[in-house]
Amino acid sequence: GNKMTALDITNNAYLGDLKCGNQQDNQQLTLTLWDTKKEFWDRMLNMYSDENSNVTTIVKPSPVEAGHNGYEDDGGEPVLQ
Repeated sequence: GNKMTALDITNNAYLGDLKCGNQQDNQQLTLTLWDTKKEFWDRMLNMYSDENSNVTTIVKPSPVEAGHNGYEDDGGEPVLQ
């Protein structure tokens, strides 16, 4: 029941669940995400399709290597980009 029109989750590499498309007055929410996370978020948005029916996505090219999933690994703990 929020009034958000846009949400950028590109700086949230570990975000694993999101239910935010139940907009007031059926307002559309645009979710911005990295291309390396698109498949994951497509599955999540479909899993909660009732709650996310008014969500569209904008996909940005990831600033890290295409093989990575949104964060660099320095050999220890993942480092957010």
